[in-house]
Amino acid sequence: MAARLTAFLVAIIVGISVVAGLIVGAQREAEPAVDVLVYNGRVYTGDPNAPIAEAVAIRGNRILKIGSNREIKRLRRNAATVIDAHGGSILPGFADTYVAVPGQADAIAGIHRLGLTSVGAVVDDLKALDALATLATTADRPLRIAAALRATLPLTEATRRDIDARRSQGATALVRLDALAIDVVLPGPKPAARPTASRRSLPPPLLPNDQQQALLELDRAGWPLVLHVDDERELSVALDVVARLIETNTAVAAPRRHRVVLAHPMSLDTARLATLGLTVAMPLPATWTGVTVDPAAVPAAAAAEASEADTAGMATAPAAVADPAILPFSFPLPEGVRLVMGSEIVADPRLGLQALIGGALVPATATPATDAAASPESAPKADSDADDAAPLDRHLVIGALATLTTAAANALGANAEWGTLEPGRLADLVVLSADLFELQAAHLLDAVVIATVVDGKVVYDRDTDTPPPTP
Repeated sequence: MAARLTAFLVAIIVGISVVAGLIVGAQREAEPAVDVLVYNGRVYTGDPNAPIAEAVAIRGNRILKIGSNREIKRLRRNAATVIDAHGGSILPGFADTYVAVPGQADAIAGIHRLGLTSVGAVVDDLKALDALATLATTADRPLRIAAALRATLPLTEATRRDIDARRSQGATALVRLDALAIDVVLPGPKPAARPTASRRSLPPPLLPNDQQQALLELDRAGWPLVLHVDDERELSVALDVVARLIETNTAVAAPRRHRVVLAHPMSLDTARLATLGLTVAMPLPATWTGVTVDPAAVPAAAAAEASEADTAGMATAPAAVADPAILPFSFPLPEGVRLVMGSEIVADPRLGLQALIGGALVPATATPATDAAASPESAPKADSDADDAAPLDRHLVIGALATLTTAAANALGANAEWGTLEPGRLADLVVLSADLFELQAAHLLDAVVIATVVDGKVVYDRDTDTPPPTP
């Protein structure tokens, strides 16, 4: 009798186990398949209020889910590509908002190794845009490009028809014509007109009348304008130009995405920038002149990465490690001032992180740099011992990351499709070898790129991709 009862109980237990297994299997079959799984990291989503996550699941070219390692690993299938972050940072892809295409085609093709997933490429004509489209839409190495066409004002009617037709592509397209790039070139100084007592003279035009009128028409049509300036005088005029557009075209309802690109770091009128809603693109440190760096101060990991970059035609890191004193403004910038980075040449975005974070760590005894030019020779240096003592402030790291990821994506017209890590958005991300929130300031360049994902495809894996040989 006891034996029969035991057998009966065993049968019940086995049956329950089988049913439970079938239920779990059914649930797993009902869950969507995952193509790429990135886990075991610190996820920065781009939303400062988002909870800390550990892993990301991608299906197709979209982010499926963000959560804990346990939640995401449950979605794994045999065919999925798996990336172990080994405790490093998982970030939205880096974006460079101003890369001049002539002479940079080979470098653009290799930007994935720098963690760049998108660029604002400046092209001279529509043929160059078509060449970029061929480069960026290859099956195994996609690249997101928001192109700005270099334009000479006023535009001809034929040019205007062509660019309006090309602008019809949506925000999800890998390559699209997004903006018009204008060089702000001021005429030579002219004697001021003597006012008369009987007639009050109108303010002089900011640019020649035909150019000013062309900008008004483009702004009215919703074209984002990229205004390149070489000095502070041209920057002041660019701000006046945008102010005039806003004052004149009062019927423009959509948020404007005009931005001004600095040829080199310069002092900023942050009050006006906040009022105008204008984005400023600061060049990455690799393009700065007059910056000398002790090679011994460059971490070995950074030097190795720079050597690889140089062979691909990219700027090298050791020659351009940023001295915080070179920044002529303080960081973080005041609320309402939008800062991004645009290097003209393809450069390592980690240098931007180092410049912004290093600039913020200049001791409080220094003369405030915001709105005033800083002298590299006289500005005090940060206390390196203090910087090495503890990890960086979380809010400071978030601000620097936003400059190179979410803010840059918004400047390039992401339209909530990419630039952050959220379910449903396009899957562009970068994985770094170290957690930026746990590093000291002196070791930011130790966090090297170990993987880059664009449009849901793994376009760079440091463990499997072989860099070009050193000449």
